[in-house]
Amino acid sequence: MLISPISCNDTNRFKGMAILLIVLHNFYHVLPQAPIENEFFFNIENTNYYLKSVIDSFSPISITSLFTDFFSFFGHYGVALFIFLSGYGLTIKYSSKEFSNIEKIHFIWKRILRFWKVIIPLIPLSVLVKMIKYGNGLWETQTDHIGEYLSIITFTQTLIPGKEFVVSGPWWFFGAILQLYIIYIFLLHKKSNRFLLIISLSALFIQAITIFWGWENILFRLRYNSIGWLPIFCLGIYYAKKPVTTCKPSIPIILMILFLCSNVNAYFWLFSSLLFPLAFIPLFRNFPIKSFWEFMGKISFYLFAIHSFIRGAFFGLIGEEKIVEQNLGVPIGILYLLTSILIAYIFQQLLNRIYTYCQTIIVQKKQ
Repeated sequence: MLISPISCNDTNRFKGMAILLIVLHNFYHVLPQAPIENEFFFNIENTNYYLKSVIDSFSPISITSLFTDFFSFFGHYGVALFIFLSGYGLTIKYSSKEFSNIEKIHFIWKRILRFWKVIIPLIPLSVLVKMIKYGNGLWETQTDHIGEYLSIITFTQTLIPGKEFVVSGPWWFFGAILQLYIIYIFLLHKKSNRFLLIISLSALFIQAITIFWGWENILFRLRYNSIGWLPIFCLGIYYAKKPVTTCKPSIPIILMILFLCSNVNAYFWLFSSLLFPLAFIPLFRNFPIKSFWEFMGKISFYLFAIHSFIRGAFFGLIGEEKIVEQNLGVPIGILYLLTSILIAYIFQQLLNRIYTYCQTIIVQKKQ
Protein backbone atom coordinates (compact mmCIF):
# COMPACT_ATOMS: atom_id res chain seq x y z
CA MET A 1 0.00 0.00 0.00
CA LEU A 2 1.56 3.20 -1.18
CA ILE A 3 -0.61 6.30 -1.08
CA SER A 4 -2.08 7.96 1.98
CA PRO A 5 -5.49 9.70 1.62
CA ILE A 6 -5.45 12.59 -0.84
CA SER A 7 -7.15 15.76 0.42
CA CYS A 8 -8.89 18.37 -1.72
CA ASN A 9 -5.87 20.67 -1.43
CA ASP A 10 -3.59 17.77 -2.39
CA THR A 11 -5.75 17.14 -5.45
CA ASN A 12 -5.46 20.75 -6.57
CA ARG A 13 -1.70 20.71 -6.09
CA PHE A 14 -1.28 17.50 -8.09
CA LYS A 15 -3.57 18.85 -10.81
CA GLY A 16 -1.35 21.92 -10.92
CA MET A 17 1.76 19.79 -11.36
CA ALA A 18 0.01 17.60 -13.95
CA ILE A 19 -1.08 20.57 -16.06
CA LEU A 20 2.45 22.02 -15.99
CA LEU A 21 3.78 18.71 -17.35
CA ILE A 22 1.13 18.67 -20.07
CA VAL A 23 1.45 22.33 -21.13
CA LEU A 24 5.24 22.16 -21.44
CA HIS A 25 5.08 18.74 -23.12
CA ASN A 26 2.70 20.05 -25.77
CA PHE A 27 5.06 22.93 -26.46
CA TYR A 28 8.33 21.02 -26.64
CA HIS A 29 7.35 17.76 -28.33
CA VAL A 30 6.51 19.46 -31.63
CA LEU A 31 9.84 21.26 -31.91
CA PRO A 32 12.25 20.01 -34.60
CA GLN A 33 14.56 17.24 -33.35
CA ALA A 34 12.59 16.84 -30.09
CA PRO A 35 12.37 13.29 -28.69
CA ILE A 36 9.08 11.64 -29.60
CA GLU A 37 7.12 10.35 -26.61
CA ASN A 38 5.74 6.83 -26.17
CA GLU A 39 2.17 7.90 -25.42
CA PHE A 40 -0.27 6.30 -27.85
CA PHE A 41 2.05 3.53 -29.01
CA PHE A 42 5.50 2.24 -28.14
CA ASN A 43 8.62 2.51 -30.27
CA ILE A 44 11.99 1.60 -28.80
CA GLU A 45 13.61 4.04 -31.24
CA ASN A 46 11.87 6.88 -29.39
CA THR A 47 13.50 5.75 -26.15
CA ASN A 48 16.90 5.33 -27.79
CA TYR A 49 16.68 8.79 -29.32
CA TYR A 50 15.78 10.32 -25.95
CA LEU A 51 18.66 8.56 -24.18
CA LYS A 52 21.05 9.74 -26.89
CA SER A 53 19.76 13.31 -26.50
CA VAL A 54 20.36 13.11 -22.72
CA ILE A 55 23.95 11.99 -23.26
CA ASP A 56 24.52 14.67 -25.91
CA SER A 57 23.07 17.31 -23.58
CA PHE A 58 26.07 17.17 -21.26
CA SER A 59 27.89 19.88 -23.14
CA PRO A 60 27.91 23.65 -22.57
CA ILE A 61 26.11 24.27 -25.87
CA SER A 62 23.13 21.96 -25.39
CA ILE A 63 22.73 21.61 -21.61
CA THR A 64 19.31 23.33 -21.79
CA SER A 65 18.00 20.48 -23.93
CA LEU A 66 17.97 18.32 -20.77
CA PHE A 67 15.04 20.47 -19.66
CA THR A 68 13.20 20.64 -22.98
CA ASP A 69 13.73 16.98 -23.91
CA PHE A 70 12.55 15.81 -20.48
CA PHE A 71 9.18 17.50 -20.91
CA SER A 72 8.95 16.40 -24.52
CA PHE A 73 9.45 12.74 -23.62
CA PHE A 74 7.88 12.44 -20.14
CA GLY A 75 5.46 15.39 -19.86
CA HIS A 76 2.51 13.48 -21.28
CA TYR A 77 2.34 11.43 -18.07
CA GLY A 78 0.51 14.40 -16.59
CA VAL A 79 -2.53 12.91 -18.35
CA ALA A 80 -2.16 9.68 -16.35
CA LEU A 81 -2.02 11.72 -13.14
CA PHE A 82 -5.21 13.59 -14.12
CA ILE A 83 -7.07 10.36 -14.86
CA PHE A 84 -5.91 8.74 -11.61
CA LEU A 85 -7.17 11.78 -9.68
CA SER A 86 -10.48 11.67 -11.61
CA GLY A 87 -11.13 8.08 -10.58
CA TYR A 88 -10.06 8.88 -7.02
CA GLY A 89 -12.18 12.03 -6.77
CA LEU A 90 -15.34 10.47 -8.22
CA THR A 91 -15.14 7.62 -5.74
CA ILE A 92 -14.56 9.88 -2.74
CA LYS A 93 -17.58 11.98 -3.74
CA TYR A 94 -20.04 9.37 -4.94
CA SER A 95 -19.12 5.99 -3.43
CA SER A 96 -21.87 6.19 -0.80
CA LYS A 97 -24.51 7.62 -3.13
CA GLU A 98 -27.18 5.60 -4.93
CA PHE A 99 -28.09 6.68 -8.47
CA SER A 100 -31.35 6.11 -10.31
CA ASN A 101 -31.16 5.82 -14.10
CA ILE A 102 -32.34 9.43 -14.44
CA GLU A 103 -29.69 10.59 -11.98
CA LYS A 104 -27.03 8.71 -13.94
CA ILE A 105 -28.01 10.57 -17.10
CA HIS A 106 -27.99 13.84 -15.17
CA PHE A 107 -24.49 12.96 -13.89
CA ILE A 108 -23.23 12.69 -17.49
CA TRP A 109 -25.18 15.72 -18.71
CA LYS A 110 -23.70 17.88 -15.94
CA ARG A 111 -20.19 17.03 -17.12
CA ILE A 112 -21.03 17.62 -20.76
CA LEU A 113 -22.30 21.10 -19.85
CA ARG A 114 -19.09 21.78 -17.91
CA PHE A 115 -17.04 20.93 -21.00
CA TRP A 116 -19.30 22.96 -23.31
CA LYS A 117 -19.01 26.05 -21.10
CA VAL A 118 -15.30 26.16 -21.92
CA ILE A 119 -15.15 24.59 -25.39
CA ILE A 120 -17.91 26.55 -27.12
CA PRO A 121 -16.49 30.03 -26.28
CA LEU A 122 -13.15 28.90 -27.73
CA ILE A 123 -14.58 27.77 -31.07
CA PRO A 124 -14.67 31.33 -32.51
CA LEU A 125 -10.99 31.68 -31.54
CA SER A 126 -10.25 28.44 -33.36
CA VAL A 127 -12.10 29.67 -36.47
CA LEU A 128 -10.05 32.89 -36.39
CA VAL A 129 -6.81 30.90 -36.18
CA LYS A 130 -7.93 28.75 -39.13
CA MET A 131 -8.82 31.85 -41.18
CA ILE A 132 -5.33 33.23 -40.58
CA LYS A 133 -3.76 29.88 -41.46
CA TYR A 134 -5.82 28.94 -44.52
CA GLY A 135 -7.07 32.33 -45.75
CA ASN A 136 -9.63 31.96 -48.52
CA GLY A 137 -8.85 28.26 -48.69
CA LEU A 138 -10.75 27.79 -45.43
CA TRP A 139 -14.09 28.14 -47.14
CA GLU A 140 -13.15 25.65 -49.86
CA THR A 141 -13.11 22.96 -47.17
CA GLN A 142 -15.95 24.43 -45.13
CA THR A 143 -17.81 21.11 -44.89
CA ASP A 144 -14.78 19.40 -43.39
CA HIS A 145 -14.31 22.13 -40.81
CA ILE A 146 -17.99 22.07 -39.81
CA GLY A 147 -17.69 18.31 -39.33
CA GLU A 148 -14.63 18.80 -37.14
CA TYR A 149 -16.44 21.22 -34.85
CA LEU A 150 -19.47 18.94 -34.64
CA SER A 151 -17.21 16.05 -33.62
CA ILE A 152 -15.69 18.25 -30.90
CA ILE A 153 -19.07 19.37 -29.55
CA THR A 154 -20.40 15.80 -29.55
CA PHE A 155 -17.12 14.41 -28.11
CA THR A 156 -16.90 11.86 -30.92
CA GLN A 157 -13.63 13.02 -32.50
CA THR A 158 -11.69 10.14 -30.94
CA LEU A 159 -14.08 7.66 -32.60
CA ILE A 160 -13.48 9.03 -36.11
CA PRO A 161 -10.24 7.92 -37.82
CA GLY A 162 -8.06 10.89 -38.70
CA LYS A 163 -10.09 13.35 -36.59
CA GLU A 164 -8.59 12.63 -33.18
CA PHE A 165 -6.63 15.87 -32.92
CA VAL A 166 -8.85 18.32 -34.83
CA VAL A 167 -9.41 21.93 -33.70
CA SER A 168 -7.05 21.55 -30.71
CA GLY A 169 -4.75 18.53 -30.45
CA PRO A 170 -5.02 18.07 -26.66
CA TRP A 171 -8.83 18.08 -26.83
CA TRP A 172 -8.86 14.34 -27.56
CA PHE A 173 -8.81 14.12 -23.76
CA PHE A 174 -12.37 15.48 -23.47
CA GLY A 175 -13.79 12.56 -25.47
CA ALA A 176 -11.72 9.99 -23.57
CA ILE A 177 -12.54 11.30 -20.09
CA LEU A 178 -16.25 11.57 -20.92
CA GLN A 179 -16.17 7.90 -21.93
CA LEU A 180 -14.59 7.10 -18.55
CA TYR A 181 -17.31 9.08 -16.75
CA ILE A 182 -19.96 7.06 -18.57
CA ILE A 183 -18.19 3.78 -17.74
CA TYR A 184 -17.87 4.84 -14.10
CA ILE A 185 -21.49 5.72 -13.50
CA PHE A 186 -23.01 2.83 -15.48
CA LEU A 187 -20.44 0.08 -14.81
CA LEU A 188 -17.85 0.77 -12.11
CA HIS A 189 -19.81 2.64 -9.44
CA LYS A 190 -19.99 0.55 -6.26
CA LYS A 191 -18.30 -2.42 -7.91
CA SER A 192 -15.93 -4.69 -5.99
CA ASN A 193 -12.15 -4.47 -6.13
CA ARG A 194 -12.10 -7.84 -7.88
CA PHE A 195 -14.28 -6.41 -10.65
CA LEU A 196 -11.95 -3.40 -10.98
CA LEU A 197 -8.99 -5.79 -11.27
CA ILE A 198 -10.72 -7.85 -13.97
CA ILE A 199 -11.57 -4.73 -15.98
CA SER A 200 -8.02 -3.38 -15.66
CA LEU A 201 -6.34 -6.64 -16.62
CA SER A 202 -8.71 -7.05 -19.56
CA ALA A 203 -7.83 -3.59 -20.87
CA LEU A 204 -4.11 -4.30 -20.45
CA PHE A 205 -4.47 -7.70 -22.13
CA ILE A 206 -6.23 -6.19 -25.15
CA GLN A 207 -3.42 -3.64 -25.55
CA ALA A 208 -0.78 -6.37 -25.13
CA ILE A 209 -2.41 -8.35 -27.94
CA THR A 210 -2.14 -5.37 -30.29
CA ILE A 211 1.56 -5.07 -29.42
CA PHE A 212 2.16 -8.80 -29.93
CA TRP A 213 0.55 -8.79 -33.39
CA GLY A 214 1.99 -5.40 -34.38
CA TRP A 215 -1.43 -3.75 -34.68
CA GLU A 216 -0.09 -0.26 -34.06
CA ASN A 217 -3.13 1.52 -35.52
CA ILE A 218 -5.49 -0.36 -33.22
CA LEU A 219 -3.30 0.34 -30.17
CA PHE A 220 -3.23 4.01 -31.18
CA ARG A 221 -7.04 4.06 -31.28
CA LEU A 222 -7.34 2.33 -27.89
CA ARG A 223 -4.94 4.77 -26.26
CA TYR A 224 -6.86 7.93 -27.15
CA ASN A 225 -10.13 6.33 -26.11
CA SER A 226 -11.21 5.02 -22.72
CA ILE A 227 -9.85 1.45 -22.99
CA GLY A 228 -6.26 2.67 -22.93
CA TRP A 229 -6.87 4.60 -19.70
CA LEU A 230 -9.18 2.21 -17.83
CA PRO A 231 -6.40 0.63 -15.71
CA ILE A 232 -5.18 3.94 -14.27
CA PHE A 233 -8.77 5.14 -13.79
CA CYS A 234 -9.61 1.93 -11.91
CA LEU A 235 -6.44 2.31 -9.82
CA GLY A 236 -7.66 5.75 -8.71
CA ILE A 237 -11.02 4.22 -7.75
CA TYR A 238 -9.29 1.45 -5.80
CA TYR A 239 -7.12 3.80 -3.75
CA ALA A 240 -10.11 5.95 -2.90
CA LYS A 241 -11.80 2.84 -1.50
CA LYS A 242 -8.65 1.57 0.24
CA PRO A 243 -6.80 4.64 1.54
CA VAL A 244 -3.36 4.06 3.02
CA THR A 245 -2.00 5.79 6.10
CA THR A 246 1.68 4.86 5.89
CA CYS A 247 4.22 4.65 3.13
CA LYS A 248 7.82 3.45 3.36
CA PRO A 249 10.14 6.12 1.90
CA SER A 250 12.00 3.60 -0.22
CA ILE A 251 8.94 2.28 -2.07
CA PRO A 252 8.07 5.45 -4.08
CA ILE A 253 11.74 5.78 -5.05
CA ILE A 254 11.78 2.19 -6.29
CA LEU A 255 8.54 2.78 -8.18
CA MET A 256 9.97 5.94 -9.78
CA ILE A 257 13.03 3.98 -10.92
CA LEU A 258 10.76 1.29 -12.37
CA PHE A 259 8.72 4.00 -14.09
CA LEU A 260 11.81 5.58 -15.64
CA CYS A 261 12.90 2.12 -16.86
CA SER A 262 9.46 1.19 -18.20
CA ASN A 263 10.08 2.77 -21.60
CA VAL A 264 12.63 0.12 -22.58
CA ASN A 265 10.08 -2.61 -23.35
CA ALA A 266 6.67 -2.45 -25.02
CA TYR A 267 4.91 -4.68 -22.49
CA PHE A 268 6.54 -3.00 -19.50
CA TRP A 269 5.55 0.35 -21.01
CA LEU A 270 1.86 -0.58 -20.63
CA PHE A 271 2.36 -0.34 -16.85
CA SER A 272 4.18 3.00 -16.95
CA SER A 273 0.95 5.01 -16.53
CA LEU A 274 0.17 2.98 -13.41
CA LEU A 275 3.64 3.39 -11.95
CA PHE A 276 3.80 7.15 -12.47
CA PRO A 277 1.12 8.35 -10.00
CA LEU A 278 2.08 5.69 -7.47
CA ALA A 279 5.60 7.10 -7.40
CA PHE A 280 4.85 10.76 -8.07
CA ILE A 281 2.20 11.40 -5.41
CA PRO A 282 4.23 10.29 -2.35
CA LEU A 283 7.44 11.88 -3.65
CA PHE A 284 5.95 15.29 -4.50
CA ARG A 285 3.24 15.57 -1.85
CA ASN A 286 5.20 18.17 0.14
CA PHE A 287 6.79 19.92 -2.79
CA PRO A 288 7.54 23.62 -2.06
CA ILE A 289 5.35 26.63 -3.02
CA LYS A 290 2.12 24.75 -2.30
CA SER A 291 -0.02 27.86 -2.83
CA PHE A 292 1.26 28.17 -6.40
CA TRP A 293 0.42 24.55 -7.22
CA GLU A 294 -3.05 24.95 -5.69
CA PHE A 295 -3.60 28.01 -7.87
CA MET A 296 -2.44 26.05 -10.92
CA GLY A 297 -4.82 23.25 -10.03
CA LYS A 298 -7.77 25.62 -9.80
CA ILE A 299 -7.16 27.00 -13.30
CA SER A 300 -5.97 23.67 -14.78
CA PHE A 301 -9.20 23.01 -16.70
CA TYR A 302 -9.06 26.41 -18.41
CA LEU A 303 -5.32 26.18 -18.95
CA PHE A 304 -5.72 22.78 -20.58
CA ALA A 305 -8.46 24.05 -22.89
CA ILE A 306 -6.64 27.16 -24.11
CA HIS A 307 -2.91 26.44 -24.10
CA SER A 308 -2.68 24.92 -27.59
CA PHE A 309 -3.95 28.16 -29.14
CA ILE A 310 -1.29 30.13 -27.27
CA ARG A 311 1.32 27.62 -28.44
CA GLY A 312 0.17 28.21 -32.01
CA ALA A 313 0.52 31.96 -31.56
CA PHE A 314 4.08 31.62 -30.21
CA PHE A 315 5.12 29.34 -33.05
CA GLY A 316 3.52 31.69 -35.57
CA LEU A 317 5.36 34.70 -34.18
CA ILE A 318 8.76 33.10 -33.55
CA GLY A 319 8.89 29.86 -35.53
CA GLU A 320 9.78 26.39 -34.26
CA GLU A 321 13.04 26.25 -36.24
CA LYS A 322 14.24 29.57 -34.83
CA ILE A 323 13.59 28.41 -31.26
CA VAL A 324 15.80 25.36 -31.82
CA GLU A 325 18.49 27.03 -33.94
CA GLN A 326 19.01 29.88 -31.43
CA ASN A 327 18.72 27.60 -28.36
CA LEU A 328 15.69 29.51 -27.06
CA GLY A 329 13.76 26.48 -25.83
CA VAL A 330 13.93 27.28 -22.12
CA PRO A 331 13.25 31.06 -22.13
CA ILE A 332 10.54 30.89 -24.81
CA GLY A 333 8.98 27.84 -23.14
CA ILE A 334 8.82 29.63 -19.79
CA LEU A 335 7.41 32.78 -21.42
CA TYR A 336 4.78 30.63 -23.18
CA LEU A 337 3.92 28.95 -19.86
CA LEU A 338 3.54 32.26 -18.00
CA THR A 339 1.47 33.73 -20.84
CA SER A 340 -0.76 30.64 -20.86
CA ILE A 341 -1.28 30.85 -17.09
CA LEU A 342 -2.21 34.55 -17.28
CA ILE A 343 -4.63 34.08 -20.16
CA ALA A 344 -6.17 30.98 -18.57
CA TYR A 345 -6.79 32.90 -15.34
CA ILE A 346 -8.38 35.80 -17.21
CA PHE A 347 -10.45 33.32 -19.25
CA GLN A 348 -11.63 31.60 -16.05
CA GLN A 349 -12.62 34.86 -14.37
CA LEU A 350 -14.36 36.15 -17.49
CA LEU A 351 -16.39 32.98 -18.00
CA ASN A 352 -17.36 32.83 -14.33
CA ARG A 353 -18.64 36.39 -14.41
CA ILE A 354 -20.54 35.88 -17.65
CA TYR A 355 -22.22 32.68 -16.46
CA THR A 356 -23.00 34.18 -13.04
CA TYR A 357 -24.59 37.19 -14.73
CA CYS A 358 -26.64 34.95 -17.05
CA GLN A 359 -27.86 32.86 -14.10
CA THR A 360 -28.87 36.03 -12.26
CA ILE A 361 -30.88 37.24 -15.27
CA ILE A 362 -32.62 33.86 -15.62
CA VAL A 363 -33.57 33.82 -11.92
CA GLN A 364 -34.92 37.37 -12.11
CA LYS A 365 -37.07 36.53 -15.14
CA LYS A 366 -38.51 33.48 -13.39
CA GLN A 367 -39.51 35.66 -10.45
